[in-house]
Amino acid sequence: MVDALKLNGKIPQSPDEWDVLAKMAQEQPPLKGPNNHNYIVRIGECWFKIRIPIPNRLEMDLHRLPEYRVQKFLYDQHLNVPNIFHFSESPPYQVQEYLPVPVLDHLYPRGSRLPEHYIGDVVEFLSRLYSLSTDWLLPYFDNWPVDGDTSGFLDRITRSTVGIYNRYFSKYHELYRQLGIPNDIVSLLYQINEPLTPRSFVLCHSDIHRKNCLLVGKTSWFIDWEMALFGDPGFDVGVHLSKVEYLPDEEDRFLELITKKLDRKHQIGIVNDSQVYKKHAFVKSVIVHAVRYHKLISERSDSSTLSDLALKYENKLARAVPIIGNKPLRAPEIERIFVNYINNESCASPPVGPALDGASE
Repeated sequence: MVDALKLNGKIPQSPDEWDVLAKMAQEQPPLKGPNNHNYIVRIGECWFKIRIPIPNRLEMDLHRLPEYRVQKFLYDQHLNVPNIFHFSESPPYQVQEYLPVPVLDHLYPRGSRLPEHYIGDVVEFLSRLYSLSTDWLLPYFDNWPVDGDTSGFLDRITRSTVGIYNRYFSKYHELYRQLGIPNDIVSLLYQINEPLTPRSFVLCHSDIHRKNCLLVGKTSWFIDWEMALFGDPGFDVGVHLSKVEYLPDEEDRFLELITKKLDRKHQIGIVNDSQVYKKHAFVKSVIVHAVRYHKLISERSDSSTLSDLALKYENKLARAVPIIGNKPLRAPEIERIFVNYINNESCASPPVGPALDGASE
């Protein structure tokens, strides 16, 4: 059970009262994620999660939609997501319903077989999610691929990843080199791309994995909607496959069920196209997590040990090998590279290499 700030009294009824509660909650250590600090509060039998954006966080993903609005919309549509009780723009925070239940990853970590109901739960959830109205999303997606332009959407996602690589290249080029990430990774990213089957766009979660799923009895609930996008359902499926890491027969079953369950305008060609997005996600992961893990290790700001992070990165590098041809490294070597790089950062040489193409958002 997560430690919570336990209070006696009434549930806040006004913005000022919520502000006071949010300030009190921050007196306890947060549950940390890459983008938010989360504080758990219990008032009587009611549990709340106060979610506060991390100042100066690393921007590694597209964020187009207000998370509270997405989650409230889904809750009102009776999907398995926690409720939203309050949000504030200044100071920025939101108050979500907190469910004191296990996260899927705690009971079924990567490499273990998932509970029997989980695959069916995800398929059912996605089929319902993709059937919802998307008209209200459009004002948030100006300068965006038009509905159905899956190839344009893939290009937009690729340009975003290239932008991340460009943004951090000057500081991390030597770390990338030592980890075996090739200098031509940008061209390799574009080589992954291929024409995709046109499909109607939907509201995508964009980050369904074991840590974003709650086990409520024998049902699955889905949290962390900050990366939600209006886009290709094939992208949502491909990212899910890349992050949940099904066993081979589990992935086969998921793909079989999703093609049967989805409306034809969403499922046609989705199996083949999801594999393209899956490859992209593998490459993006080695770029992004080199930076994230460096920050966590150098600041000692994560409960994971250095060895834990090195093992995770070993897995990410191994999955990228067939795509970018990098040399697979074992965790002890990765650990040594991170430590030596942090110790010698002040001596790093200026970046060398060809100019990079892509968005710099």
